[in-house]
Amino acid sequence: MGKLGETGTTFLSMPPAFQNIEDKCFGYAVDRQLAKVMEKTKSVAVWADMDSVDARYYGYMAAMLRSPYFLSSLSESDKLKTIKTTLKSHSYAGTVKGIKELLQTVFPGAEFVPWYEYEETGKPFHFKIVTDTSPTEELVKRFADILKYVKPQRSIIDGMETRTHIFDLQSYISTGEWHSERLEEI
Repeated sequence: MGKLGETGTTFLSMPPAFQNIEDKCFGYAVDRQLAKVMEKTKSVAVWADMDSVDARYYGYMAAMLRSPYFLSSLSESDKLKTIKTTLKSHSYAGTVKGIKELLQTVFPGAEFVPWYEYEETGKPFHFKIVTDTSPTEELVKRFADILKYVKPQRSIIDGMETRTHIFDLQSYISTGEWHSERLEEI
C-alpha cells in the first residue's frame, strides 16, 4: 500500500467489490486532491516552526499577523522574538503590560514611570518613559504612533526623557505636533 496522496493508494484501500474502472478513476481524483492538500500543509509548518524560517520572510510574517511592534531596524533575533510574541501582545493592548512589552521591543532597558513614582507627584493616569539611550526622532515618532494603540485610553503620556532630550509625546499623540527639547549633555 502507498502513502497518503500517492496515485493508486485510495483505489488499493477499497474493498474488492469496489475495485472497478469507475472507482479507480474516483480513487485517482481523490489521490490527486490529497497530494495538493499535502503540498499546501507544508506551508502551515512555517507557523509551527518559526525558528527555521529564513529571516528575509520576517517582514511578510509580521504583516500577516499585523505585528504592532515589528520594526525593520531591529536585529534578526529581535524581529523573530517580536513575531513570536505578537499574538500574546494583542491581548495586552490597553494595559500597562502592553506598554512595557512595547518598550522592551523598541527601547530595551527603558523604564515605564507611573505618575505616583514621579519626583514631584504627578496627576493620576499619567506616565512617562525614561531611557538612557538617545533614539532618533524617527524612532520616537514610530514608538508614539504605536503607543496610541497600545496604551490604555485613559492614560496620558507626559513625555519621554533621555540623556539628551525630552520629547513631548502627549501633544504628538493628541494633535500630531512634534516638540522636543534638547538638554545639555552630561
